[in-house]
Amino acid sequence: MRIGLKFLHMIFFLLLLGSGDFQVRGLTVTGKDGPTEALRGENVTIPCLLSGVLIPLNLQILSVVWSCKLQNGTEYKVHQFHESHHQSWRDGSHMNDRDLQQGNASLYIPNIQITDEGEYLCFVITTPHAGRATSTLHVSVTPQTTLNYDKHIEAGIPGSVFCEISNFYPEAVKVRWVKYSMNMATDSSLDRDVSLTIPLRNSDGTYNATSLLTVRQSTGIEPGDVLFCIVSHRSLKEEMTLSFIMPGWSPLKDIVFSLFAFCVITFLIYLLKKYYNKGRRPWIHTVLRFIFIASFIMIAFLIVSLIYSVVATDDVRVKIYIALSGIIISYLIGMHFDMNFWRFFKFGVPSLSEISGDRYIPHMKRTTLTCQITNFRQQEIQINVYLRRCHEIKRQLIASWDSTDQTPSNKSIKDSSTAGDQRDNKVLFLPLVEKGDENRTLLPVEMDVKITKSWFGLYNCLCSITITPSADTDDGAALSVEVEHASLQSPISVYRTLTMYKDNKPSLWRRCKKYVIK
Repeated sequence: MRIGLKFLHMIFFLLLLGSGDFQVRGLTVTGKDGPTEALRGENVTIPCLLSGVLIPLNLQILSVVWSCKLQNGTEYKVHQFHESHHQSWRDGSHMNDRDLQQGNASLYIPNIQITDEGEYLCFVITTPHAGRATSTLHVSVTPQTTLNYDKHIEAGIPGSVFCEISNFYPEAVKVRWVKYSMNMATDSSLDRDVSLTIPLRNSDGTYNATSLLTVRQSTGIEPGDVLFCIVSHRSLKEEMTLSFIMPGWSPLKDIVFSLFAFCVITFLIYLLKKYYNKGRRPWIHTVLRFIFIASFIMIAFLIVSLIYSVVATDDVRVKIYIALSGIIISYLIGMHFDMNFWRFFKFGVPSLSEISGDRYIPHMKRTTLTCQITNFRQQEIQINVYLRRCHEIKRQLIASWDSTDQTPSNKSIKDSSTAGDQRDNKVLFLPLVEKGDENRTLLPVEMDVKITKSWFGLYNCLCSITITPSADTDDGAALSVEVEHASLQSPISVYRTLTMYKDNKPSLWRRCKKYVIK
């Protein structure tokens, strides 16, 4: 009996192959006229209704086979109901037995994917009747859209606007550009200078594409015009629209850049001034002059930009940014004067170099050390030389030179007024007696001062200090040179530690031993 029933089913399959919705001996199988639309991830029910038969149906004589035909022609079984048993080839697909008894052979498919798209065939046999119906399933993926543009794009400056469409399915997509003119209150389609890349397929079956709008002067786009990128796709019930407002000249970028540069300049001035005070290097003084001048040029540029921005813009946010920038700029300008930078950057302020000379000084032999005082005007200047030995707390004055001293050997430099004029002032200081010990004397010192005048009217001074130190008392002593000048708020000074040797000059090993052996 079973063999005969299967043979009869096969005959009905062959007879009905190639026909659509039809009726055989009263059985009618009906699908859906139009395609079933679904988005990826949704749950779908593909209809298949039976009519013209006695309800409820006897499931023992009912067979239902669902198959799918893909766009490339490949066919495969999806679900089957036969002899009251279900068999599924697609995970999650099923039919309800109660619905089958009521003549509803619809197929339920959860979490629909792109690979499920195709033409579905519902083939029904209810002995001795047979029929079939076809339904089309469309699976779509909603595109993700973003609008990007060149950072430098402004009205009148060529640039590009990118409308990026990603992760969409199917491949067919339409993009159009529309310009809305704020001045004329009209919109117009942009057809020129528009291009759409070929959609590229992703690994999950979706596609990516980019529409490019090239903005040129000939395009006729003015500041304030709104550009719309309108995307049409099968998955969208309504068109997706992205907008971009064409900017005009914005001073914000210049303000932010100038403000940042001004902050850097202020911080750099502070660091270099602090470093200069430690070492008194003349080249730092020259660099700082140019930085200081650049900072004032930056301040002028910022003020002009702020004034122009307030007049040119009606955007409240821009005005808020401008107000905040003005507060910060006012604070930074105040820092320049509160930190007395203006005194430091005045031309004619002397700079003091390090004390140069032999690193290792021989015992009881005449040694000359030099330092330079540069870039000061013809004003009162005084040079003091101090010595502080290792066992002493206070330093002792061992030599002094003053430009106001009218002695023949140390006449004021005010008499020198021509460019390139040079004076030599040699002063001999006898050894000074230490207090409380008339047998011990301080360091014998000879100081030679040479002053020259540059073409710019600034003076340079070379101070040579000749000493005859003793290794027993002066090894490790600190020799310092201090300069007092009318342009200085406080004296500037530089010091050097004396390193002595008695017999022979220390070898390389003796010089490095203290760093190698702890």
